Amino acid sequence: MKSIKYILTALGLFALVATPVLAEGANFSVRLSAPKSPTNQTSFKLTYVVLDLESREFNVSCFKKGPLETTYSQFGATQTVSAGGNTSFCQADTNIIKDAGTYSFMVKASTGSQTPVESEKVAVDFRNSTPDTPNSFSKERINDCEYKIKFRTGADNGKTVKVEIFRSENRNFGIDGGNRIAVIGIGSDQAYEFTDKVSNCSKEYFYAIRALDSADNVSGVTGDSITKTIEVVSTTITPSPTTGAQVASNGSQVPSEKAGQEESEESKEGQLVGEGQTTGNSNTGGVLGRMTENSSMRNWLLIIAGFIIGGLIAIKVRKSK
Repeated sequence: MKSIKYILTALGLFALVATPVLAEGANFSVRLSAPKSPTNQTSFKLTYVVLDLESREFNVSCFKKGPLETTYSQFGATQTVSAGGNTSFCQADTNIIKDAGTYSFMVKASTGSQTPVESEKVAVDFRNSTPDTPNSFSKERINDCEYKIKFRTGADNGKTVKVEIFRSENRNFGIDGGNRIAVIGIGSDQAYEFTDKVSNCSKEYFYAIRALDSADNVSGVTGDSITKTIEVVSTTITPSPTTGAQVASNGSQVPSEKAGQEESEESKEGQLVGEGQTTGNSNTGGVLGRMTENSSMRNWLLIIAGFIIGGLIAIKVRKSK
């Protein structure tokens, strides 16, 4: 029994000595979680947790160091964490995330007059450049039920990490999850063949592909003529890498034929406005102007004038006799 007692006592002393000090003489710790990295997001939360053994209230400040900065600086207001510890977050936004590169974050927690305790530093790699659009696209219908898609990824120095393939029964279709049939892990400047077996062999199917980088930035789209619904009424149209289509400034696709029709309609509307203005100016001549514009009225006026002139001539002849 004595030996067991000695063993338990020794284990208790070992546990007391081995218990880590969470912060220098403070008995509390602060942890900061690492957001997704790399990322193309300019707004995200950095969640932290403060744990305390003495149920105290804490002040927590958020710090960052951008890719072009050499020192850390505080961002956002100092936050108060309730007694005993709690969890909250620092909000990163476009005021902080501007240039591409690696951003480092940390938080400092303090209570009373104690020296602030720093969390571990977490890094976020922000990338906003896009991979090159795949090229050399071709589609071959092997038989009624199978298509072979060929393409080559762009030579973009390692930006491309995967390719999405989309399919639809319609020539114009949305580039979205509902039409995505495959995601293929692939690098830059690589040729690839994809065989797709369809369920309805009596229909013709249309395909499109795009590349993504490790931060989920997407390239342009290539393939059959494609479209995506435009929710914005006023949209600037710019040339697209997509064959037979144009891309809107909000990233959505519109077929070139439709864009041409829209431009044509706008031109017609402009012409109509111009004709209306011309017609309005011609009315400034008053009643006489409107009468002279009417061909039947003009003819009657000529006849009446003829009778008056004839009568005047007849009167003059009689007087001369």
